[in-house]
Amino acid sequence: MINKLIEEIDEKKEFSDLVDILNEHLIHGKKGVNILQKVLITTLVTKMEVFLEKKTSEWFLKLQKDKQKNTTNISKNIKKAIIYDTLEKITEDFSEHGLNITNKKRIQNFNILTDPEYPLEFIEIDFKLPLNAHGGNEIKKLLNKIGIPDIYTLIDETVEEDTEVISEIELSTKFDYEGCLNKLIRFRNIIAHDDLFPSISFSDINDFIKGVNDLGKTVIKYLESLNEDDIILEAGC
Repeated sequence: MINKLIEEIDEKKEFSDLVDILNEHLIHGKKGVNILQKVLITTLVTKMEVFLEKKTSEWFLKLQKDKQKNTTNISKNIKKAIIYDTLEKITEDFSEHGLNITNKKRIQNFNILTDPEYPLEFIEIDFKLPLNAHGGNEIKKLLNKIGIPDIYTLIDETVEEDTEVISEIELSTKFDYEGCLNKLIRFRNIIAHDDLFPSISFSDINDFIKGVNDLGKTVIKYLESLNEDDIILEAGC
């Protein structure tokens, strides 16, 4: 049977409804399982993408709306992510459009290098998640912007390992979160761009759902742990 997403990622219960339909087809041997699986994979990635973009952007926007917040209120990891993101975006845009208005706004971000109390309200940064062939790394880069240097290490530290008992011996299995999410995104791209469906098991699908759920739980727990009244400490250190 196929598992479900946590409520925070599947707020409208659309993925849950889709899982119910797919499980019903599996139980009764109905036709259309492959089509439902294709829809399930694309919906799963969409839910993850929307969740991550929404959580990260809402958190930073909340900081920016507080006129008292400046760069003393964010960690070194976040400052580095802002600079790297600014360099990347300016380079990409400049090669295509020259020094446009957006670039001029982004250039102001470099003030954080010289002004230790630069207001956060003037920072120009987006939280879009381009899920290409290296989607797992793009997720990591996005979460750098809220101070997480390595989301996969943080998940390992946050989520309890699965334990299996064989002949009275407990065996802990380490889950490859980055590999799992890369595989999920690769499958979604094959479905979306080539209209093909790769060979995939129900165990794979449940692994994908586990990966997204544990990612979501870790991000939620991290954001809840941040005390906005103090300097944001480095995560995963």
